[in-house]
Amino acid sequence: MRKLRQWRRMQGVCAQCGEHPSERYLCKRCEERRNKNRQVIEAQRARLGQCTKCGRPMQGCESCEFCYKKYPLRKLKRWQIGNERLYLAIEASKISIPELAQALDLKTRTVERWVFEGITPKRENADKVAKYFNQPVSRFFRDYTEQ
Repeated sequence: MRKLRQWRRMQGVCAQCGEHPSERYLCKRCEERRNKNRQVIEAQRARLGQCTKCGRPMQGCESCEFCYKKYPLRKLKRWQIGNERLYLAIEASKISIPELAQALDLKTRTVERWVFEGITPKRENADKVAKYFNQPVSRFFRDYTEQ
């Protein structure tokens, strides 16, 4: 099957159906079908209280401990953490950066920049982080003090 998909890619057609020309791996139709199936499976797992990624039983978070241990945070080419305190708080609460970003109603990349690049967020976002972890703002971001 893998060789068939590789051959289809060399021919410039969809690797799944082989019918439609595609510059990407899948044609639009197959990609839409795959995304729809993935959403249905994730919704079923969430309803049943299972991990949305692997289907194991879980408590509370969106992903189980196995998935969290496997991919706890962003994979880095070089391990450099810009905000150690925020990183440790995320790790201690056993959530992932995308889950934190969703809880704060922000983009994942924004939160990753705070953690890994040491970027200081806007005051309102810093307050959201502090409120989420029930800690003072100055604990995570030295540029801000409590008011």
